[in-house]
Amino acid sequence: MSNFDNENEAIADKEDKEVALAMQTPDVEDDPKAMQNDVAAVEYSPVAFALLFVGLALAVLLAALDQTILSVAIPAIVTDFQNFSSMSWIITGYLLTATAFIPTYGKAADIFGRKSTILVAIVIFEVGSAICGAATSMNMLIVGRAVAGLGGGGILSLVITIISDIVPLQKRALYQGVIVAVFGLASVAGPLLGGVFTDHINWRWCFYINLPLGGVAIVAVVLLLRLPPGTTSDISKSVKRMDYLGTFLLVLGIVFVLLALSEGGNEFAWDSGFVLGFLFAGVVVLVIFVLVEWKVAVEPVIPLSLFRNRYVAIVFFCSFFNGMSFMPLVNYTPTYFEVVNGDSPVGAGIDTIPLVLALMFSSLFAGVFITATQRYYPLVICGAVFQAVGGGLMYTMNADSNSGQKIGYLILAGIGLGFTLQSLTIAAQAASSDEDLSLVTSNNNFWQQVGGVLGVAIASSVYSTRLTSSLAVLAPNASVDYVKNNPSALRVAPASVIPPDEMGGVIDSYVQGLSYIFLLVVPFAGVLLIGSLFVKRAKLTKPVEMGVA
Repeated sequence: MSNFDNENEAIADKEDKEVALAMQTPDVEDDPKAMQNDVAAVEYSPVAFALLFVGLALAVLLAALDQTILSVAIPAIVTDFQNFSSMSWIITGYLLTATAFIPTYGKAADIFGRKSTILVAIVIFEVGSAICGAATSMNMLIVGRAVAGLGGGGILSLVITIISDIVPLQKRALYQGVIVAVFGLASVAGPLLGGVFTDHINWRWCFYINLPLGGVAIVAVVLLLRLPPGTTSDISKSVKRMDYLGTFLLVLGIVFVLLALSEGGNEFAWDSGFVLGFLFAGVVVLVIFVLVEWKVAVEPVIPLSLFRNRYVAIVFFCSFFNGMSFMPLVNYTPTYFEVVNGDSPVGAGIDTIPLVLALMFSSLFAGVFITATQRYYPLVICGAVFQAVGGGLMYTMNADSNSGQKIGYLILAGIGLGFTLQSLTIAAQAASSDEDLSLVTSNNNFWQQVGGVLGVAIASSVYSTRLTSSLAVLAPNASVDYVKNNPSALRVAPASVIPPDEMGGVIDSYVQGLSYIFLLVVPFAGVLLIGSLFVKRAKLTKPVEMGVA
C-alpha cells in the first residue's frame, strides 16, 4: 500500500516561495526530514494543478492496473508459451522487484529530487511493459515483469510523496480519497479490461496499454511538476549510504526460495537436490542479509530497530500473513472461473467483481469506522475471521455451484481482505513513535508484499502438485503436459490428448488444484487471527496516514 506523508507543511509566505525553492539549508543532505520540512508549497494555477494531478493519478493507475489486469490473462499466456511451471513468476517477478526497491526509491527521491526519480521510475515501468508485450518466451515475459516491477514499486510511493509536497496538510484527505478511488477503479476495471483484450485483441495489450498512459504521465510531470532538485551538494556521500548490498541479498535470498517452491512438484521432486539446495541457499542468504542489516548497513533496507517494539513487530507479522491470503485470492480466482466454469476472460472478470467490490467498499468502511470510533483492532480480528470463512467456503465451490454461492463466498473473502488492509496499516502507525511513523508505514507495506510473493509461490506449488496427482486418478489417459500447458483450450482439445469421456475428470482435477489455493487461505488467515489477538488495543491518539489498497 502507498501512504501520505503527513510530516510536510508549507513554511514560506507567498513572497518568499521562489526563494525557498531555490535554496537549501547547509545540512539538508544529511537529514532528509529537514529537507522535507524545508520544502515550500509551490503555487499552481487551478488548471495547472488539475492537469498535474491527473498525470500523477494516471501514473498510479498504471501500477494499480498492472496488479489486476493480468489475472484473467494468465491461462491464455500459459497456453501461448506452453509453460505451466513458470506461471507463478508472472506474478512474483513483478512483486519481488517492486517490493525490494521501495526503500531505495525513497532515499533516491531525497538525493536526486522527486521529479527526476519518478520520471526514472515511469520510464523503467514503460520499458518493462514493452518487453512484456513483445515477449517471445515465458522467460522474456518474466524478465519484463521484473523490470516493470522495478519501476512500478517506485511509482506508487513517489506519487504519494509528491502529493504530500504540493498539497497543504488540511486538504490531503481529499486527494487521498481520489487515490483510493483510482485504486478502486483499477480493481474493478483491471479484470474486465484484461478480459476484453484477451478475448478480442491479444493478451499482449494488457501491457501495451501502459505505453500511452505512461506517456501522458511523463509529459505532465516534465511540464508541470515544480519541486526542488534534491540534495545535490554531496551526492556521493548520500549514495554511499544506500543499502545496495542489503537489497541485493534480500532479492537473491527470496529468488532462491521461490525457485525451490515453483519447481518443487513440477520439474523436480520435493526431496530432490535442486529443491533442497535452493531452499538451503535461500535461507543462508537471508540469514546473511539479516546480519548485514544488523551490523553493516548505515541505512538498512529493513531497520531491525523497529522490531524492538513488540507491537510494531506483531503488526508486521500479521501483515505478512495477510499478504499470503490476499495475493493468491486476487490472482487465481479469475483462473478458477475460466478453467472450471468455462468462462471467457471477460466472463471471468465479471465473475470476480464481487470479490474486488467487497474489498474496495469494506476498505472504505474500515476508514469510516476507524475515524468514527478511533478503534482499529476489532477490524483486524473480524477481517481475519471473514478471510478464513470466505476461503473455506470458496474451497467448496465446483463446476455445479450456483451464482448465489459464488457471489456470496467471494463477498465474504473480499470483506475480510478490505478490513485488514486498512486496519493493519493503522495498527502499525498507532504502535509506532511519531518520528518512526513513515518508516513503520512503509515497512508494514513491505512485509505485506513479501507475504504476497511467498503466498503466490506456495499456492502455485500446491495447485500444480494437486492438479498432477488428481489427473492420474480422474483422467489417467489425458496428456498431463497438454492439460497443464493449455488451460484456456481444454474444451477444444483433440481427442488424442484428452479423451472425451475424461473431460469431466480433467475439469474436476483443476477444481482440486485451484480449490486448494482457496483452502490455503484458512491457515494463513488463522495465523493472522492468532497474531491479531496481540495487536495493541488502544484508541488512536495521533493523526495517521491512511493506506491505499
